[in-house]
Amino acid sequence: FAIWGLDAELGTAKKKNSSFKEIFVWDNFNLNVLSLARLFLFASRDFWFEVPLPFFLRSPNCDVLGPDFPCTPDQDPTACDDGSTCDPSLSFCANINTGGGCGGPGVGRTVVGAFLGGYIILYGQIQSWTPQLVTGPLGQTPPNKMTEVFWGMINCLPTMIAAIAVYVSPAFTEHRLGGMTAWLIVIIVTFAVIFAINSSIHSYLVVKYAAADKVAVSVGLYYMSNALGRL
Repeated sequence: FAIWGLDAELGTAKKKNSSFKEIFVWDNFNLNVLSLARLFLFASRDFWFEVPLPFFLRSPNCDVLGPDFPCTPDQDPTACDDGSTCDPSLSFCANINTGGGCGGPGVGRTVVGAFLGGYIILYGQIQSWTPQLVTGPLGQTPPNKMTEVFWGMINCLPTMIAAIAVYVSPAFTEHRLGGMTAWLIVIIVTFAVIFAINSSIHSYLVVKYAAADKVAVSVGLYYMSNALGRL
């Protein structure tokens, strides 16, 4: 049906094709700065959230690994701590994820998946509610570049606090499971809320700064920066 039923001209530019220079919109300073900010916004999340956080959540306590904790594959599976398993070639408890490190709470795959899925749901909801619950009551609607500077600076706080907590808090240095869990939930939920507010403001500003006759190109450059930040 798609071959015979659709117009052959569908998706074809009515004017000349865009040049390389036009795609990158070099003459729109505000859009370029916003795209750069978008790159760093998503890098500020994905450099620790996408891969390191799941590995950390799955990793076991470092104090229950190694030759001091012998085991045999046919013994009680609970002989090794959560997040570790009995390595049949070594006959002692080892990390269930090879090369994954240790020091985390050692939670299961289902819990990790549910936790990360909950983050995504919370992030999406807060992003859609930002004008009604945050920028509107604060008198920041419609947002401008100073609104984004303000929230961009706030966005730095959760990860900075997280780094300090991991290295200083007894919850992490002494592997107190309850304290670690509380820290992680508070930091990640707070980051999700602030990150979503920033993302919502960005989404408004990119349309505001886009040239009236080049909205698709402008938004395309912006989301290309988004993807690059994820890398």
